[in-house]
Amino acid sequence: MDVIELPDQSDSTTKQQPSVKIHAEIATKINFACHQSAFPLLRDLSIENFDKEHRFEGLTVELTCDPDFVKPKVWRVDRLAAGGRISVSRNLDLNLRGDFLLNLADSMRGTVTITVSKDEEIIAEQDYPVELLAYNEWGGAGFMPDLLAAFSMPNDPAIDKILKKAAETLRRSGDDAEIDGYLSLSRERVWKLASGIYSAIASMGIEYAVPPASFEQNGQKIRLPGDIASGRVATCLDTTMLFASCLEQAGLNPIIVIPEGHALAAFGFNRKCCRPSSSMKRKLCASGYS
Repeated sequence: MDVIELPDQSDSTTKQQPSVKIHAEIATKINFACHQSAFPLLRDLSIENFDKEHRFEGLTVELTCDPDFVKPKVWRVDRLAAGGRISVSRNLDLNLRGDFLLNLADSMRGTVTITVSKDEEIIAEQDYPVELLAYNEWGGAGFMPDLLAAFSMPNDPAIDKILKKAAETLRRSGDDAEIDGYLSLSRERVWKLASGIYSAIASMGIEYAVPPASFEQNGQKIRLPGDIASGRVATCLDTTMLFASCLEQAGLNPIIVIPEGHALAAFGFNRKCCRPSSSMKRKLCASGYS
């Protein structure tokens, strides 16, 4: 008896789904200062088709998150060529939910999810973990070095009280008590003003608190000026930002220095020295601050 081999029908009725991959660069840490400083959560986004024979048309790329710390975003892709890669680089700005980030008292884990769909069918999906920091937490020089400037808070009510003490110190020493920044055009006057601020802060009796290990790279919570004034406890980074806040409110340009395992404040002797960029002028805004 002859054996007749029938053709395999399984491959003739089932088409292989083209393979699409998502490429995205997303910040791994986000805090309330990011919302105030237009810090980019999504830096780059593209999708790639590894199939050399099939192309896609009419794709939808969608970004969502859990918890709801970013408003959903949708992009339309008219065509993705076979074996091609297309950048979704237009309008990567995302709307962070400031109210959510402002109310975070402790850090928590979040997830950004990006999906690619065709006719409401998901053909690619990728999750990206994001650490959501407390509203008063800096992510460290390894993640968000520029955003440390957002924690200089010259409009905190505690700062004016410190500057008043600084003015009284200057008056007792026989100097002009005016908090006049660089208006005098005198290097000596600027030095005396900064010295008065130092004396006022030193008289607060602040106790030193040991910072977390590797805080300069990984970050830490930062005590705001009012918290330091009431609790009289601070790490080196806390007092550095307190000095920076006072210097800025006094009209001087503060400098924040972060060597390994430490933090300290400095200042420029003239108006042109260490002039802050426009991005650094955006401040951390919380309830009661502006």
